[in-house]
Amino acid sequence: MLLNIINIYMFIGLVTNIFLMAYIVLNGKPLYMKFFAILQGTIIVYMFGYMIELNSRSLENLLFWNQFQYLTLPFINAIWLMLGLLYTGYMQKLKPKIILLIFIIPILTFVLRITNSIHYLYYKSYYIVENHGIEFLVINKGPWYLVQITYLFIATFITIYVFYKAYKGSYSSDKIKFKIMTISGLLPLISTVLTAIDPYKSGVDYSVLILPVVVLLMTYSVVRYDFLEVKSLARNELFINSDTAMFILNKDMKIMDYNTEAVKTFQLHKIDLGPLKLSCYKDIIPKFYESLIHEGDQIYEYSSNKYFEIITKELTNNTKEVYGYLKTIRDITKGIKYSKKMELIAKTDFLSQLNNRREFINQGAILLKDAAIKQYPINMLMIDIDHFKKVNDQYGHIIGDEVIVKIGEILKRKFRNEDLIARMGGEEFAVLLVNLDYKASEIRAKELIRTIEEASLISSNTSHIVTVSIGLAEDDGTYDLERLTKNADEALYLSKDNGRNRVTVYKN
Repeated sequence: MLLNIINIYMFIGLVTNIFLMAYIVLNGKPLYMKFFAILQGTIIVYMFGYMIELNSRSLENLLFWNQFQYLTLPFINAIWLMLGLLYTGYMQKLKPKIILLIFIIPILTFVLRITNSIHYLYYKSYYIVENHGIEFLVINKGPWYLVQITYLFIATFITIYVFYKAYKGSYSSDKIKFKIMTISGLLPLISTVLTAIDPYKSGVDYSVLILPVVVLLMTYSVVRYDFLEVKSLARNELFINSDTAMFILNKDMKIMDYNTEAVKTFQLHKIDLGPLKLSCYKDIIPKFYESLIHEGDQIYEYSSNKYFEIITKELTNNTKEVYGYLKTIRDITKGIKYSKKMELIAKTDFLSQLNNRREFINQGAILLKDAAIKQYPINMLMIDIDHFKKVNDQYGHIIGDEVIVKIGEILKRKFRNEDLIARMGGEEFAVLLVNLDYKASEIRAKELIRTIEEASLISSNTSHIVTVSIGLAEDDGTYDLERLTKNADEALYLSKDNGRNRVTVYKN
C-alpha cells in the first residue's frame, strides 16, 4: 500500500518535471534557461532511478538502479547553484576557474561511485532493510561519501544565500519570486540532512522524496509569475548581454549590479568595478566620477579619441518612490567624430582649408568681445590676389585652385595660432591679428607681400609672378567687426588703385 502511494507520488512528480523541462526547452533562450532545463533532466533521471530501485526485489537490481541514479545525482546541486548564480547576476563576477571548481567534486563523485568496487571509497558495504514491505538498500558510508555530503551542504547553502540576498534586495513584485526559490532550496537542504543522518536506519533517500514538492514550487513560480521567463529573459537580453555598459545604483549610490560592458568600461581606467559606493572612485577617476554622479545626461570625454554618453534613469516603485538609478554608458566616439567632421566642414573653406566667411564672422565677434574686455589691440588685413581672373583665364581653373591652396598654406605659416585666418570668397582672404599693434601688423603684412611675390605659385610657369594687395585697418575702440572689415576693405581698394602688390594702412 505504502509503495503504491510513493509510486503515484513520484510518478506525478516525474510527469510534472518532464512537462516543465519540455516547456523550458521550447521557450527558453538565455543560458540560465538551458541550465534550468538541464537541472530538470538530472532530477528526472534521479527520480526515475530511485522509483525503479524501490520496486526492485533483488540485491543485483537494487545496486544497478542505485548506480543508475549517480549518472546525474552528483551534479544536481552544482547545476542548481549555477542556475542561482546566473539568474541573480553573480555568475559574471566569477572567474572561470571558480566556475570550474563547482563541478570538480561532482565529477569525482561520479567516477568514484561507478568504480567503487575497486577502492570502496564511496561506500564500504551494503545490505537490504525491509520497511513497510519495501526493500531499501542501505550503504555503509565511505570517506568520499562524507566529502560529497559536505559539498552538497555547501552548494545548497550558497544557492539559498544568493536567492535570499536577491530577495532582500528586490522590491515588492519581485520578492515573492525569490522567496519561492529560497524555499525551494531550503527543502532539499533539510532532506539532505535527514538522508545523511538516516535517523531510522531505513535507507530512505529523503532528498528524492522531497524533489516533487520542489518541482511543483518551481512550476508554480514559472507559471504564476513568469519567473525565469519574462523578467529574467528581458534582464538577460537587455542588461547582461547588452553591448552598452550598464550598472545599477541604490539610493546611497552603491553599485548593486552591472554587466560585462560596464566592467570593460571601468577597465579602460585601469580599475576594477565592484559592489562599492561610487564615492570610492572619487579620487581615482575624478573626471569620470563627476560625470557618473551627475543627475542628468552627460558626454564624457575619456580622451581626444574616445567619448561616452552617460544616461541616468531613475528606478521607481509603484508609489513613484525612487529606490535607485540605472546608469548606461554608451560609446559614441564614432558619432562625435562624425559630428566634429561635419562641423569642421561647415566652417572650413574646402579649397584653402582655412576658415570660411561665416566662421570668420562668428569667431571674429568673439575675439573682438574679448579684446574689448581685456583692452588689447586688434588689427585686420584684407588680402586680394592681383589679377586672379587672368590666372584662371590663362592657365585654367585647376591652376587657379592650386594658387588658392598655396596662398592658404603660406597664410597658415606666416601667422600665429591665436590669429584668425579665413578665405572670404573667390580670391579674397582676411586675417584678424590679435594683441598686435598696427605697426607690427604692417610689418607682418609687408613680409607676406614679399613671401608671396617670391614664391613660385604657378608650377607650370615660373615666370608668372603672383602678387597680392593688402588693406590694413586698426580697430578704433568700437570693437565692431563690421566697421573694422569696412575700413580694411577701403584700404585694400586704395592698394589696388595705387598699383597693387602693396600694403595700405587705413586712415580715418
